[in-house]
Amino acid sequence: MSRRAGPVARSHVLVGFGYAFGAYLLYAVGDAAAKWLVGSLPIWQVLFLRSVLGLLLCLALGGRAAVRALAQLPRSGHLIGMNLANFGGWVAYYAAAVSLPLPQLYTSYYLSPILAALLAGPMLRERIAPLHWIAAALGFLGVLITISPFGGTAPALLPALLGVGAAALWALSAVLYRRNVHGNSNLELLVFSNITIGGLSAIPLAFTWQPLDLHQGAILLVVGVAALGAHFLYINGVRRVAVGAMAPVVFFSLIWSALLGYLIWGDVPSHSLMEGGACILLAGLVVVAVQWRDSRPGPSPSRTAP
Repeated sequence: MSRRAGPVARSHVLVGFGYAFGAYLLYAVGDAAAKWLVGSLPIWQVLFLRSVLGLLLCLALGGRAAVRALAQLPRSGHLIGMNLANFGGWVAYYAAAVSLPLPQLYTSYYLSPILAALLAGPMLRERIAPLHWIAAALGFLGVLITISPFGGTAPALLPALLGVGAAALWALSAVLYRRNVHGNSNLELLVFSNITIGGLSAIPLAFTWQPLDLHQGAILLVVGVAALGAHFLYINGVRRVAVGAMAPVVFFSLIWSALLGYLIWGDVPSHSLMEGGACILLAGLVVVAVQWRDSRPGPSPSRTAP
């Protein structure tokens, strides 16, 4: 009988990368909208309303399955650490976004996949292939070329520390997602995440609530829908692709941001963006090629006469 695991494994990996690329496209959309909002609304209000909208969408689209996911909450204590790390990362990132220059903010954001790859070895026993490290370094070099974070003035200490803290917390959250994702359904992970983030942000929100105008409400709607869609695609990507292999894919959000800027505002990409984007694209191709090679079927066992 011929072996068919190879093509199935290849399809599994490529679908996982497709989910990951789509997730970071939506993250780029939501991130751009959220950075505008945190300048006029409290961080807690943005997080709370984003989570409420996400939970309502889960209930509307998931139906009975979403209700069953809610019923599983008392038995989801093992997901608390993962969601606390994710919540802390968003709080630190939004707080840094208020005063940190955009290039340095992006640099702290792109530290996260590197830290996640470092944590994946001791925490998940994942072997990170040397070419994955090369691809991650190449992708990060592309980010540095594009945004040139060291060409401007030095940021204030507290916002810089908040940016690094957000990267570290998101890295921890990514590793914990990989550990827990196979034991829970997509809806369980989405519902529990939105309840955790919404509940925690509601506590300080009692003292900082501000009325919304129609424009802010429309942008919040974009943030909520993009965040939920990105989270769904991210979960499906993590199910299929190792944390170390996912690292360079994160850098593609910079390319998505540039593409959105060109399509929406007509911003023509600079030479540094095209050079850095070429490095990022090459890093992504290296990772896909490594995963493709590793998923090839092995030699068929020889047949012996009875």
